Amino acid sequence: VHTVLRLVREEAAGSKRLVIYSDVDAFWLQSPISRLRRIEAPLAFSRDGVATAAGFDGKRGFALCAGFFVARPTEAAASFLDAWRLKGRGGRSSDQVAANELYDEGVGIIADEVVDRCPRGAVPAVWHPYSPAQISGKVFFWGRVLAKIASGDGDAFAGVRCSWGGRHKGRNR
Repeated sequence: VHTVLRLVREEAAGSKRLVIYSDVDAFWLQSPISRLRRIEAPLAFSRDGVATAAGFDGKRGFALCAGFFVARPTEAAASFLDAWRLKGRGGRSSDQVAANELYDEGVGIIADEVVDRCPRGAVPAVWHPYSPAQISGKVFFWGRVLAKIASGDGDAFAGVRCSWGGRHKGRNR
């Protein structure tokens, strides 16, 4: 969070480009940048729709996913990031829990067509899968799904688990 905050402040003083944070295990199957540029909110997160996700809010029906978000070089984004950085300090809570505790209606949500944790239809621009498995298991699993996508398999995500605490019911919302 500290690095993203620094980049947002640098961009505010310079060329004013978006700052995108993407976990290393988020697969960019297409570039999402043109769609991310259209988001008007100062800060927008992908969403985690599994009830076992850190920071999940039952009333809202999702958790902000700290693994993929975009920030505009604005004071509003910098203020949220600074509060997030301070709230998550000291190991009292995870980054994702801290972000969700700060959530308000001014925070945008990235559409599932752009970033999806658990696709059920069309292949999203960015697939950010769940998987608590060891590295070798993740590589095997991801490789099989990516090979299906590359082959044009329209059902590439069939059987993909959306939650490791039980099968997810419904869409990733």
